[in-house]
Amino acid sequence: MPEEQDGGGLRKEQKMGIALLSIFAVFAIVLGFLQIRNTMYAPFALNNKVPYVVRDEIDTNEALMYRDTDKDGLNDFDELYVYITSPYLADTDSDGLDDKTEIEKGTSPICAEGQTCSELAANEDTLLNTAPADSATSTLGPPPSTEELDQLINNPAEIRKMLLASGFDKKILDQTSDADLMKMVKDVLNSTSTTP
Repeated sequence: MPEEQDGGGLRKEQKMGIALLSIFAVFAIVLGFLQIRNTMYAPFALNNKVPYVVRDEIDTNEALMYRDTDKDGLNDFDELYVYITSPYLADTDSDGLDDKTEIEKGTSPICAEGQTCSELAANEDTLLNTAPADSATSTLGPPPSTEELDQLINNPAEIRKMLLASGFDKKILDQTSDADLMKMVKDVLNSTSTTP
């Protein structure tokens, strides 16, 4: 015989059903939030093969080598510095093939199939090849002759200029005497000339 409702209230089975449904709803909401969080952070998380040394690093080159944000099979380091593709888009040129597939086929992942990308290639050559060469030749100039090199190596003032230009700490350099500086240069030259 079923229990009767007492004065418009809920029966015991209904109360248990509501309690279980409430627990299930809270559980579903918590799991939903966890799934949203994992979905948001997953592209930026490193994979399980990450060495302990770079595990907590975010945007270093070592960390980029273990991250594949767009899940196209190419790590973010290769996309940024080798193939010049987007680490956030699996198909950088939007032609229907992901970047890794295009690289494996030998086609350009930054030029959609059927399009002329000679202007892009010319700009890429200009950026990648001529700019560094131009800047290197403009700041360095032609290499010194053997005689000029001997004069530079035996002149402490020139060595100080070169060390300062390369970023050596001026305070330390000021505390070093010319004799000590020349001794260090000769030691370095002797050690590099004796190594095979």
